[in-house]
Amino acid sequence: MLLDCLGAEPLLESAALIECPERRAALLLHLADARDSAGSMLPSARTLAAAAWASAPCGPRRLLDHGVPAEDLAEEVFRGDVTTVLQEATHAVLSGRYGDLSGPVSRWLELLAVAQAADPKAPARLLPLLDGEGFYRAWLRFTVTTLGLGRDVDAGRIPAARASTAARVALEQLAQHAVAFTGRPNASELGDIHRLVRQVLHEAVALLRGNDVALGITSLQTVSRGTTTSLMGMAGSGPLITTELLSLLAHSVGQAGAGVVNELMRTLRTAQADSRSMYAEDADFELEMARVSLACGDSGEAQRCWERAARYMGAYGGHKDSTIEELLDPLPQLVQADPVQARVRLARSSPLYISLRSAPTDEARREHHRSGGVFSQTWIREPLRGWPPWCG
Repeated sequence: MLLDCLGAEPLLESAALIECPERRAALLLHLADARDSAGSMLPSARTLAAAAWASAPCGPRRLLDHGVPAEDLAEEVFRGDVTTVLQEATHAVLSGRYGDLSGPVSRWLELLAVAQAADPKAPARLLPLLDGEGFYRAWLRFTVTTLGLGRDVDAGRIPAARASTAARVALEQLAQHAVAFTGRPNASELGDIHRLVRQVLHEAVALLRGNDVALGITSLQTVSRGTTTSLMGMAGSGPLITTELLSLLAHSVGQAGAGVVNELMRTLRTAQADSRSMYAEDADFELEMARVSLACGDSGEAQRCWERAARYMGAYGGHKDSTIEELLDPLPQLVQADPVQARVRLARSSPLYISLRSAPTDEARREHHRSGGVFSQTWIREPLRGWPPWCG
């Protein structure tokens, strides 16, 4: 916000006045991130990132992205002993406990990025340590395998087609371990690193080209189905739930083409229709489908997805909610605003009221009691000649 309001130059000048080194480094890195949009008013992103690094410890991966030489970072991070530092970090991610993985895994990813840039063979030497069952270890191996492919393509060291094949094969191997409750920690216990898992998957999907896109997304569908857990099929949770899968799909439109993506969308919609998801999840699904449709250039379908999402968001939240209250609570306000439309809406709800009145369950009788109060209040405020007759 300050960048938009004040501009880049005043913020750059203020960096020297910030006493806290960590905050000064954060500002300089933010300016490095914004360098392209700020134009020539700022030094190069590499210069800003180097200044941030000189101020306080920074994420090495972010510094690499801004052009700080890998050799300089490697010397600072590893102190000449890449293997030992990497092995210690790997031991930390393998021995981490459920709910306490974010810190060790974040550091491991940072160290891998620097090691790969400085010594491309160093991460591969970790693979024997990562052997074992379960999705978590498979994802760690996947990370080692795909890490740095994007930089290799950008630097011209490998062709894009080769990187695409490598990413697709790695996704196929990851899908073979898409089981929710195998391994330690298992896939259902990775909640605090979901963001990191998805970040690595996003980077791999960005490498896919041509036919590899559809094959890679198919593998990710397997991962999503196998690692998502829920209570009786509702409120799914996992490292790659359906909405996150759709987000990956939206980013792959440029590589695959709209035709391939549309076919994948139809497959996902069919699977969603067969699920027992809650309305909130259906709303999220439709919003993500709208984003994918926009990426495909289909604004009409995007609008239809948005309308479906709006209907789901207006629905009740769960099976144990006082659903009749959520349905009828707005009626008194609607009566005041538009009595005619209030009559129309209440008429539509009358079959539900009658069903509750005659239902044998205790919960239904409670709902009937709640709704009777709403009906009575509504018709006292807006008498319609004794209608409806079943209120008496």
